[in-house]
Amino acid sequence: LPLCNQRTSDLLHCKGSLIWTQSVTQTPSLLLNSGHYAQMDCRHNLHGSYYHMYWFQQLPGQGLRLIVHMLPYKPPDFGNFSQDKYSASKTVSESGSFTVITLCAQKGSRGCMIAGDYSTVHCAGFQAVFGGGTKLTVLGPTVTVFEPSEKECQNGKTKENNKTLLCVASDFYPDHVSVSWQINGVDIKDGIATDHRAKYNGSHYRITSRLRSAEKLWRCRLPLHRNLRTCAPTPRNCSAAVMVSTEAPA
Repeated sequence: LPLCNQRTSDLLHCKGSLIWTQSVTQTPSLLLNSGHYAQMDCRHNLHGSYYHMYWFQQLPGQGLRLIVHMLPYKPPDFGNFSQDKYSASKTVSESGSFTVITLCAQKGSRGCMIAGDYSTVHCAGFQAVFGGGTKLTVLGPTVTVFEPSEKECQNGKTKENNKTLLCVASDFYPDHVSVSWQINGVDIKDGIATDHRAKYNGSHYRITSRLRSAEKLWRCRLPLHRNLRTCAPTPRNCSAAVMVSTEAPA
């Protein structure tokens, strides 16, 4: 087997004479709510007889732990892992899939993958040809936008008529969330104050960002989730609309 070196990120990067990591691809990231299932796909275009496939878990700051070994048309070997929680399928040598059957947020639920069980899941072929890892987020953010205060809306002393909007993303895990703002579809940097890092309350994370601007249209974007969500509260006297979206990172 080749040597593996732990780097500053949560992923293991392997090197050796038989390693072609660019030829192994897998689902890069998933964000799913409790009660859903998480399916991760892995495929390769390596030459030769690469029939074996392995899936590993990797907790933050830790090494790899084997979950399942797969061969085409044979039952997956989960070892000490529970098949109540996981399933796997491999019908051809070039691809396979691994599924967490049910995602849940609270510990102690039989048949659930607990939030925090995984940061990254890796697939690998025989001779330890690794894919890039799937970053699995169990809990997506609850996004709330607070409109300008009534006092701020009624203040007509300043010609600039600046208003402050607050975007709060809460109840998510783990903490790989970033927040950016747009005005008229253009990313902006001025007038923004965002928490340096998400705050952990013992089970979930929370992050806030503030925008102070004279514009009438703001866009707060969290590049995390695949589905678009909008929030357009009725402002008091501000003639402002707020649109919030959560998107998968590029």
